[in-house]
Amino acid sequence: MQDRPDVQELLRTVETKTLALALHGEEAELVEHFLGNLSERAATMFREELEFVKNVREQDKHEAQQEIMKEALRLEKEEKLFFRTSDEGQQ
Repeated sequence: MQDRPDVQELLRTVETKTLALALHGEEAELVEHFLGNLSERAATMFREELEFVKNVREQDKHEAQQEIMKEALRLEKEEKLFFRTSDEGQQ
């Protein structure tokens, strides 16, 4: 998995608990994408938090996802995060 400095910037601004709530029950590939952009220490903390999070209400998960998107959009506006189109990166 390729490191993405812009994704790493986003992950530094999001609390581990928020990320765990947002990714609870998601496909392993998506979770691994985020893990691949965390430091070893942060990835360990995230895994522990993800295991701790149980019985997540859909509303809580949605709110966590919205919080992450809000932060991502802020970083994009500051040109610190770049969204890829579906055509980019495919070769």
